[in-house]
Amino acid sequence: MLLLFAAALVGASPASAGPKPGAKVPKDAGAVEPAATPTTPPPAPASKGPRPGARVPKDVGALPPGVTPITPASPGIKPAVDIPQNGGALQPGVTPTASAGPGIKPEVNIPKDGGVLHPGVTPTTPSPPPEVKGWPHSILSGNSTNCARNPLPHEVLVYRDKNFAGSCAVLVPGFYPYAANFLVGNDAISAVKVGSDVRARVFKDPVFAGDWNAYAPGTAAAELGGFNDKISSIRVEPAKRSQLCDDLREGEIALFENPRGQGDCVVLPSDESYANAESMGIENDSISSMRNNSGRRLTAYWHPSFSLGGIELPPHTQVDALGGDGFLTEGLNDNISSIKMAN
Repeated sequence: MLLLFAAALVGASPASAGPKPGAKVPKDAGAVEPAATPTTPPPAPASKGPRPGARVPKDVGALPPGVTPITPASPGIKPAVDIPQNGGALQPGVTPTASAGPGIKPEVNIPKDGGVLHPGVTPTTPSPPPEVKGWPHSILSGNSTNCARNPLPHEVLVYRDKNFAGSCAVLVPGFYPYAANFLVGNDAISAVKVGSDVRARVFKDPVFAGDWNAYAPGTAAAELGGFNDKISSIRVEPAKRSQLCDDLREGEIALFENPRGQGDCVVLPSDESYANAESMGIENDSISSMRNNSGRRLTAYWHPSFSLGGIELPPHTQVDALGGDGFLTEGLNDNISSIKMAN
């Protein structure tokens, strides 16, 4: 019985039957040895993909592990290079300076006239014009205007009535040899206002003759005392020049009423000639001394319009007392009526 049972068992286990008990069967049906644990095969290699753990930059270039890619600069420009506005590349770490504009070097001063100066050169201030020689000596007429005010620095206001009333006129520096030149009337002025830059020398007779008086800068005379209604000619003179005519500059002449530079006087430029007493600004036949502080020759004449010459003053000379005899024994003292200046 036992033998028959064993034989039946053997016949029931053919070799082509399923796997042995205890054997692990992989999913791909490959047989694995008993007690052998199959390893998980690596995934199929990608088509040359990046290694595990490598960072892949945006441009798909592979970098070694641990290397962080930098952001690339714009194409064609080196990183960390300052590009100035004019397009020239500077070395790394160099800060570009502001461009001064095409064709102009930085730090060059440009004067107002458009000329280019070298760096560090400051344009010079133009020199003032040369000072006018002599006193203002044009023969003028006054202006009739509103005189209910104070004069400007270069003005003299003359009034017909006291207390700055009645008709009036405004005078500026120059010669007023007749009453008609200052509008108010002959022997009619009764009040005067004088600006801060001038003085008014008034005369009792026409063409700067007779007694005279000088009103200083800033004077406001509401009445004129002994000169009230007695003024017939006026000189308006620059206050910055001496009333005694003793401050001659190069290129000027001075004419004096009395010997040795005394009395009424006037300062004139030497580049003109003076045909009569009105243009000389001093009484006719009154000159007794002269100064020629110029490089020109002065010739004095007995008569107007350079008629009958009497004396000549070379450059930079003076005469303190004109002779009292000469032509017809009268001499030139108190007899000069015109003066000519020549080289």
